[in-house]
Amino acid sequence: MNNKAKYIYIFLLIIIVSGSILFCGCVYENLMNVSSEKIDEGRADTELEKTTNLGEEEIFLEMKAKQDKNPLSDINVRKAIFYAIDRERIVSELFGEYGNVPESLFKKDSILWHPAWDEYVFDPHEAKKYLAKAGYGIDNPLYLTISAVDNSDYKEVVEGIIKENLSEIGINLWILNRSPKEFYQDYVYTGNYDLGLWSMYVTGVDELCCAFSSNKIPSMETDENKNCQNFYWYSNRNADSILQQLNYLKDIDRIKEKTSELQDIIAADAALLPLYSRLFVFAFNDNISKVNIDIIEDSVFYNVEDWGLSSEAASNEGEKKEITIGYKASHIDIFNGFEQNFINRLLFKGLWKIDDGGLYEPELIESFISQEDKPEGLLSNEVVVKLKDNIYWNDGSPVTSEDVEYTIEFFKEYMENQEYFSKLDEDYKKIKEIKIIDQKNFTIIFESTVEDWEKLFLQLFKKNFFKYDNPDDIIYDQIISNGPYSLKNYDSGGTMVMEINEHYYGDIPEIERFIVRFDPDEHNLISMLEGGEIDGTGIPVDFELMKQLEEDYDINLFIKPGNLMEHLALCMKPKEG
Repeated sequence: MNNKAKYIYIFLLIIIVSGSILFCGCVYENLMNVSSEKIDEGRADTELEKTTNLGEEEIFLEMKAKQDKNPLSDINVRKAIFYAIDRERIVSELFGEYGNVPESLFKKDSILWHPAWDEYVFDPHEAKKYLAKAGYGIDNPLYLTISAVDNSDYKEVVEGIIKENLSEIGINLWILNRSPKEFYQDYVYTGNYDLGLWSMYVTGVDELCCAFSSNKIPSMETDENKNCQNFYWYSNRNADSILQQLNYLKDIDRIKEKTSELQDIIAADAALLPLYSRLFVFAFNDNISKVNIDIIEDSVFYNVEDWGLSSEAASNEGEKKEITIGYKASHIDIFNGFEQNFINRLLFKGLWKIDDGGLYEPELIESFISQEDKPEGLLSNEVVVKLKDNIYWNDGSPVTSEDVEYTIEFFKEYMENQEYFSKLDEDYKKIKEIKIIDQKNFTIIFESTVEDWEKLFLQLFKKNFFKYDNPDDIIYDQIISNGPYSLKNYDSGGTMVMEINEHYYGDIPEIERFIVRFDPDEHNLISMLEGGEIDGTGIPVDFELMKQLEEDYDINLFIKPGNLMEHLALCMKPKEG
């Protein structure tokens, strides 16, 4: 083959690469679903992509190697990418009419929500202008890669849309997906990527510091400098200054002011682009008049004590006002090492509670005294706590300092005889002693500093309730609780019955009897909801199913975004050569 023929051959292959568009469907992963027709189309296209001649990838990467090694260091390139991506289309294809484009690192109902990314509307013309400033365009395309895990159909949909959007302004993408382990070890942690897709969990200041502080780049991690999760290799002096200030601020208005300022800086730097938040859906019939749920990390908490009944459901005299919900599981472990679920949160209150914004609030304590916090955790190793008056167990006995001591000692001794069972394991061991002053006052003494030490006191158990050697022998209907409900029955058939704790210190719930039906098959639960056997259940985010329930069965939907924000990450790690 002569030189002319070689050039023609290479030119044709380049055209094939630059015009190649991966388009695939999406099935729900965990809580996401779309139509089976799109799934089949997507899988067919994916298989076709796999059979593509490997030479195309080699030529693409060769062309990429000839360009500037650090194109993403140019803010004009980053802004061009952000204006070129049709986020509304991404949300629509994944969630239909039920989703919304996030404009903040925090979800909409968080007090720290701030719409810093609302400037990045879909605008190909604006994107082309920014890309032209960087010296690229349709006639001189920029070559980049995009990476994600290879077991996520919905991420393939997102990649397909982004690839199509960017090709229209002069950026050609090659998709380099890998297994979850390879993706995070070889791409994310090492900064060996251009564009990446993953989720970010942000509820407060700590996560912001780990993700955006310039001293939290993964290569800087040591035993002293932990949680280095700045996988963007992002660095901004003003951002660092704000993060330092946030470590010391206590006033919530000042925290909100500074987190808003920080988000504005990160958005202006075009460091990452929020794409969508995973949705959680609770479907319920007209027996329930109001619903509220919390999403803590990636778990759903039904706040049944705040729910209401319709006037018709509450009108039967002489009968307890009750509802039945379905829960996708074969059972639920109430005593899983302080790991909270919606059932044990209804049964057991603690010294503190945590809301779905990640903030701790006093629950059973009247007051506590400690020194100011260090950025890395608790400064004082002692905290003096006073319990509220008039707080009781459902047997009528008061909650005391001895119950706090017993709860901590139970878990410390239990952990000595068990394999690792809780991610809080090591932090519990840092509690040296609960020193009792009297029935309502005690001191928590720590061996060393503990970040977010309140997390260790989210539930209390009554003194001598368990035996250390075998807590599994406990009879469920003899559980002593201090929450709004007490447990009346839990049978092997998968039904749990709770009724109001008459000694509860707080407002008595409107729902007097709360029944949970466990079933690992969500299709069974949906059928039970449609047939009126249960009053509500969580369902997958399948917008065709959601429409069907609303239109054909008069089912109501409560939709709430979670704390995991899926986003497009841009790597700003300097590359050599």
